[in-house]
Amino acid sequence: MNQESDVTLEQDEDLELSRFEEKASRNLQNTLAAMRSSLDKGKILVEMGRRKFDEDWIVQDAAINTVIQLAEEAKRLPSSFREERDDIAWHQLIGMRNILAHEYADVDISTVWTVLRDKFPSVERSVFPDD
Repeated sequence: MNQESDVTLEQDEDLELSRFEEKASRNLQNTLAAMRSSLDKGKILVEMGRRKFDEDWIVQDAAINTVIQLAEEAKRLPSSFREERDDIAWHQLIGMRNILAHEYADVDISTVWTVLRDKFPSVERSVFPDD
């Protein structure tokens, strides 16, 4: 190989790295936007109140789906992002998604309420501290 082809190869590698970084940044922004949406839905569900939650299976299903969505997005976060926010039990949140999605007959709906009321605000403060 000559010097000219070495330079071209380096430029190609730099371009690929740049594209990869741009895509990773876009993916993170999309993931964070989806997390924001789930957190906002969780707030609305909590604002409806515990009584409405306990009495309305549609609200319960919406709550379960919202927790699943948040956990799914959390799973897509880069591990470095999660590690920087070690105040959140990411493993438990992601594990809860698996239970809600696959073992729905055994779901304790009170636990879902507690996650919405207590854990969602913690995730929001950790992931979006400036909001």
